[in-house]
Amino acid sequence: MSVVGCQLLVVSCQLLVVSCQLLVVGCQWQISSYCLFPVPYSLFSKFW
Repeated sequence: MSVVGCQLLVVSCQLLVVSCQLLVVGCQWQISSYCLFPVPYSLFSKFW
């Protein structure tokens, strides 16, 4: 029983780490998209 509980604890910790990594990646993608999107928008606004 204790072995199963320990395995569940390890799995839950791994899931927590993965979710944190996904959150960091999502934040980085959001920041990079905010940084990159105004440049094409300004270029398009010059042409229109």
